[in-house]
Formats: sequence, C-alpha cells, structure tokens
Amino acid sequence: MRRLIRLPFLFAVVLSLNVVTGCERIELPEETGEGDEVVEVPDDTDTPVTPDDSETTDTLTISEAFQVTAGRVCVKGYIVGYVSGSTMRGAVLGLPDAPNTSMLIADNPYETDPLVCMPVRLEADTYRPVLNLYDHPDYYRRLIGLSGQIELYYGLPGIRDIEDYNWPTLHADEGQLALPSLDDSLQHVDDGRSVSE
Repeated sequence: MRRLIRLPFLFAVVLSLNVVTGCERIELPEETGEGDEVVEVPDDTDTPVTPDDSETTDTLTISEAFQVTAGRVCVKGYIVGYVSGSTMRGAVLGLPDAPNTSMLIADNPYETDPLVCMPVRLEADTYRPVLNLYDHPDYYRRLIGLSGQIELYYGLPGIRDIEDYNWPTLHADEGQLALPSLDDSLQHVDDGRSVSE
C-alpha cells in the first residue's frame, strides 16, 4: 500500500524538476532611449504614433482621440454621462442623482456603450462647479470642446487635467442638428396648440 502512495509522489517530484530545469531564459530587446521609438496604437489600422506627433492642435473626435497615446489634445464630444466609483464599471450614461467628479463624452449624443466614451476628470476647484451634470443637467447631450493632456483615466484614454473648454456651435452643413430647447416662458395656451384670440 505504501508503495502505491510513493509512486504518484515521485512522479510529481520528477515532473516539477523537469518543468523548473527545462525553461530557458527569455532575452528581451534593449531599449535605445533615443526618443525615436514608435508607440503602437491599439486599433486595427496599425498606424504608429511617434511621441513627437502625439501633440496636436486640431480638434479631434473622441474616436480619433483614442488613437493618441499621450500629449495635449483638443477634442469635441457630447456629454453623455459620468463615472460613479473608481472603475468604468461604474459608468452611467445619463444624469446623476448626486454630485459627480467626472464626465463622459462621446461622438454620439445618444451613446449606449461606455467603452467608446472618453472619461474626463472635473477638478474640484476649477471645472467641477461649472461643468458637472448634477448642477447643470442642461449640459446632458450637449456638444463640448475640451483641451488638455490625454492619458489613461479609468483604464481608457481620457483627460485628467482640463486646460480649457468651449461650447462649439453646430453647423447644418456638417450634418449635425441643434438640440431642441424648451420654451420656459409662462403663458397659457387655450385648446392645446392653437391660440384663439
């Protein structure tokens, strides 16, 4: 009986020794440190972005900004939500019911996939009071232009430090329609839509 117990034990010892001694060292390429290295872009086009080309002054869409790995960018997108918590699992595409510290912007004002949205941090002393959705629900699905440093934020390319923002105008020739606004004037309309005098 003892002989049967020793056989699997010996087999396991011999197998583990074979695995430990059978592995070879993997040689990694040396870094040049010359600043001319190519940074791989995580998309299907395989277009490399060099560190010197990563800073741009052109206004990018959100999908174009995802191609940039680092540097200063100017982006335009629709405010579609915010992140509640510390990961993108807490992404909410809608209006908050409590103060928010970030916002999500997307190419489409009716975006339903948070992974194609760019997270933007709203700094407490500067941009949070003027841009958060909790205090300004009318900014929901509104087009905004932002400039700042792009870097990983919530695991996606995002803007942690806003440098400036603006409210771009929509042009009919670009195929974009202005979002409707509500008439908040106080008036009484008899018989629904028609007014009889």
